[in-house]
Amino acid sequence: MARSLPGLDLPRKCGPIMEEVDEYVQFVHFTAKEYLFSPKIHGCIELAEATLSLAKCCVSYFCQRHHQSGLTDQDLEVNILSGLYRLQNFAAAMWLELVECYIDLNKQSQLPNALIDVLESSQAFTADDEEGEQPSLKVLKSRSPVLYEMERTPILPALQEK
Repeated sequence: MARSLPGLDLPRKCGPIMEEVDEYVQFVHFTAKEYLFSPKIHGCIELAEATLSLAKCCVSYFCQRHHQSGLTDQDLEVNILSGLYRLQNFAAAMWLELVECYIDLNKQSQLPNALIDVLESSQAFTADDEEGEQPSLKVLKSRSPVLYEMERTPILPALQEK
């Protein structure tokens, strides 16, 4: 269950399978979720792959030009007004949880190369409110020590300084 987003026209976007109850989005019935994620159904959503895809999107988001250091106040203002940071809060808050969820879903200690590549392409990829070592990312220590150490680097140092 996820919190609702203001201005989201849920019936128009999701049709009859989703509903909003007390500001939370949920399936109208457990069978709707079972149907969408059932491997017996052609074209189903594979939960682990969808989770990995969303995690990669969150990390890739921080590699985009509007997150480069050295942006002027005017650049930041233009970027904010044009909506370039609308994914900021979600990506910062959820990328690590999505990686951990993917690890749990796959029950493997090895991260896929696709995720390692995306994480390595980011100069910084942790939310600035995260502290300490993340146990689920220990799998990175042997595979990519530099990436493992990046965990402690805050996202968007240029924005944090302003």
